[in-house]
Amino acid sequence: MEFIPPGPVASAYMADRSRISAIVGPYGSGKTYAAFMKLFLIALEQVPTDGVAKSHFVVSRLTRPQLTSTTIKSFHELFKAKDGFEQVESAALKAHWNFTPPGFKHSVDIDWTFLALETEENEDRILGLEATCIFVDEFRLIKPELIGKLVGRLRYP
Repeated sequence: MEFIPPGPVASAYMADRSRISAIVGPYGSGKTYAAFMKLFLIALEQVPTDGVAKSHFVVSRLTRPQLTSTTIKSFHELFKAKDGFEQVESAALKAHWNFTPPGFKHSVDIDWTFLALETEENEDRILGLEATCIFVDEFRLIKPELIGKLVGRLRYP
Protein backbone atom coordinates (compact mmCIF):
# COMPACT_ATOMS: atom_id res chain seq x y z
CA MET A 1 0.00 0.00 0.00
CA GLU A 2 1.37 3.37 -0.97
CA PHE A 3 0.25 6.66 0.55
CA ILE A 4 1.74 10.06 -0.10
CA PRO A 5 0.74 12.66 2.49
CA PRO A 6 -1.07 15.57 0.83
CA GLY A 7 1.44 18.13 2.10
CA PRO A 8 3.83 19.14 4.87
CA VAL A 9 1.10 19.67 7.47
CA ALA A 10 -0.27 16.17 6.95
CA SER A 11 3.27 14.75 7.00
CA ALA A 12 4.05 16.47 10.31
CA TYR A 13 0.71 15.35 11.78
CA MET A 14 1.30 11.74 10.74
CA ALA A 15 4.77 11.76 12.32
CA ASP A 16 3.58 13.32 15.60
CA ARG A 17 3.25 10.82 18.46
CA SER A 18 2.02 13.28 21.10
CA ARG A 19 -0.73 11.97 23.37
CA ILE A 20 -3.16 14.42 21.73
CA SER A 21 -2.70 15.72 18.20
CA ALA A 22 -4.95 17.44 15.71
CA ILE A 23 -4.94 18.44 12.08
CA VAL A 24 -6.84 21.41 10.71
CA GLY A 25 -7.28 22.38 7.09
CA PRO A 26 -9.78 23.12 4.35
CA TYR A 27 -12.43 20.75 3.05
CA GLY A 28 -10.95 18.08 0.81
CA SER A 29 -7.37 18.59 1.94
CA GLY A 30 -6.78 14.98 3.01
CA LYS A 31 -7.10 15.35 6.79
CA THR A 32 -9.19 12.21 7.25
CA TYR A 33 -6.91 10.13 5.04
CA ALA A 34 -3.89 11.42 6.97
CA ALA A 35 -5.57 10.50 10.27
CA PHE A 36 -6.39 6.97 9.11
CA MET A 37 -2.89 6.47 7.74
CA LYS A 38 -1.43 7.74 11.03
CA LEU A 39 -3.42 5.08 12.89
CA PHE A 40 -2.25 2.42 10.44
CA LEU A 41 1.38 3.45 10.97
CA ILE A 42 0.91 3.40 14.75
CA ALA A 43 -0.39 -0.17 14.44
CA LEU A 44 2.76 -1.13 12.56
CA GLU A 45 4.88 0.42 15.35
CA GLN A 46 3.30 -1.57 18.18
CA VAL A 47 5.59 -3.92 20.05
CA PRO A 48 4.44 -7.50 19.53
CA THR A 49 3.45 -9.74 22.42
CA ASP A 50 3.59 -13.45 21.68
CA GLY A 51 4.20 -12.66 18.00
CA VAL A 52 1.26 -10.29 17.58
CA ALA A 53 1.22 -6.48 17.63
CA LYS A 54 -2.30 -5.54 18.72
CA SER A 55 -4.13 -2.23 18.33
CA HIS A 56 -7.66 -1.08 18.99
CA PHE A 57 -8.68 2.09 17.23
CA VAL A 58 -11.87 3.98 17.94
CA VAL A 59 -13.08 6.31 15.21
CA SER A 60 -15.91 8.63 16.07
CA ARG A 61 -18.05 11.35 14.64
CA LEU A 62 -21.08 13.15 16.02
CA THR A 63 -23.83 11.13 14.29
CA ARG A 64 -24.11 7.67 12.80
CA PRO A 65 -25.24 9.04 9.40
CA GLN A 66 -22.18 11.34 9.31
CA LEU A 67 -19.99 8.43 10.35
CA THR A 68 -21.29 6.13 7.61
CA SER A 69 -21.60 8.68 4.79
CA THR A 70 -18.26 10.43 5.26
CA THR A 71 -15.79 8.88 7.71
CA ILE A 72 -16.37 5.22 6.83
CA LYS A 73 -16.60 6.15 3.15
CA SER A 74 -13.09 7.66 3.42
CA PHE A 75 -11.90 4.56 5.31
CA HIS A 76 -13.09 2.33 2.46
CA GLU A 77 -11.54 4.60 -0.16
CA LEU A 78 -8.15 4.40 1.57
CA PHE A 79 -8.23 0.77 2.72
CA LYS A 80 -9.80 -1.04 -0.23
CA ALA A 81 -11.30 -4.51 -0.07
CA LYS A 82 -9.46 -5.39 -3.30
CA ASP A 83 -6.20 -4.77 -1.42
CA GLY A 84 -7.23 -7.31 1.23
CA PHE A 85 -8.58 -4.95 3.88
CA GLU A 86 -11.76 -6.08 5.59
CA GLN A 87 -14.48 -3.49 5.24
CA VAL A 88 -16.55 -2.06 8.08
CA GLU A 89 -19.41 -4.36 9.05
CA SER A 90 -22.40 -2.03 8.70
CA ALA A 91 -24.54 -3.16 11.64
CA ALA A 92 -21.85 -3.25 14.35
CA LEU A 93 -19.66 -0.57 12.73
CA LYS A 94 -16.54 -2.64 13.29
CA ALA A 95 -13.72 -4.13 11.28
CA HIS A 96 -10.95 -6.52 12.25
CA TRP A 97 -7.67 -7.01 10.45
CA ASN A 98 -4.97 -9.58 11.11
CA PHE A 99 -2.08 -9.66 8.66
CA THR A 100 1.69 -9.95 8.46
CA PRO A 101 3.17 -6.95 6.65
CA PRO A 102 5.99 -7.59 4.17
CA GLY A 103 9.30 -7.73 6.02
CA PHE A 104 7.71 -8.27 9.45
CA LYS A 105 8.30 -11.40 11.54
CA HIS A 106 5.11 -10.88 13.54
CA SER A 107 1.47 -10.32 12.70
CA VAL A 108 -0.43 -7.07 13.15
CA ASP A 109 -3.91 -7.28 14.64
CA ILE A 110 -6.15 -4.21 14.41
CA ASP A 111 -9.65 -3.84 15.78
CA TRP A 112 -11.52 -0.83 14.39
CA THR A 113 -14.59 0.45 16.23
CA PHE A 114 -16.66 3.26 14.72
CA LEU A 115 -18.70 5.17 17.28
CA ALA A 116 -21.26 7.96 16.94
CA LEU A 117 -21.37 10.37 19.90
CA GLU A 118 -24.85 11.82 19.40
CA THR A 119 -26.70 10.31 22.38
CA GLU A 120 -25.98 9.73 26.05
CA GLU A 121 -26.10 5.98 25.37
CA ASN A 122 -23.39 6.38 22.75
CA GLU A 123 -21.37 8.56 25.13
CA ASP A 124 -21.69 5.91 27.87
CA ARG A 125 -20.02 3.39 25.53
CA ILE A 126 -16.83 5.43 25.90
CA LEU A 127 -16.50 4.33 29.52
CA GLY A 128 -16.03 0.68 28.55
CA LEU A 129 -13.40 1.33 25.90
CA GLU A 130 -9.70 0.63 25.97
CA ALA A 131 -8.16 2.10 22.87
CA THR A 132 -4.71 2.44 21.42
CA CYS A 133 -5.85 5.64 19.71
CA ILE A 134 -9.08 7.54 19.24
CA PHE A 135 -9.72 9.54 16.09
CA VAL A 136 -12.53 12.08 16.38
CA ASP A 137 -13.53 13.21 12.91
CA GLU A 138 -14.82 16.80 13.04
CA PHE A 139 -13.66 17.15 16.63
CA ARG A 140 -15.14 20.65 16.89
CA LEU A 141 -18.66 19.20 16.77
CA ILE A 142 -18.48 17.04 19.91
CA LYS A 143 -19.21 18.19 23.45
CA PRO A 144 -16.08 19.56 25.14
CA GLU A 145 -16.75 17.47 28.27
CA LEU A 146 -16.25 14.28 26.22
CA ILE A 147 -12.59 15.09 25.61
CA GLY A 148 -11.49 13.98 29.09
CA LYS A 149 -13.54 10.80 28.86
CA LEU A 150 -11.99 9.94 25.50
CA VAL A 151 -8.41 10.69 26.54
CA GLY A 152 -8.92 8.64 29.71
CA ARG A 153 -9.55 5.54 27.59
CA LEU A 154 -6.20 5.67 25.78
CA ARG A 155 -3.74 2.86 26.38
CA TYR A 156 -0.98 3.91 23.95
CA PRO A 157 1.94 3.81 24.20
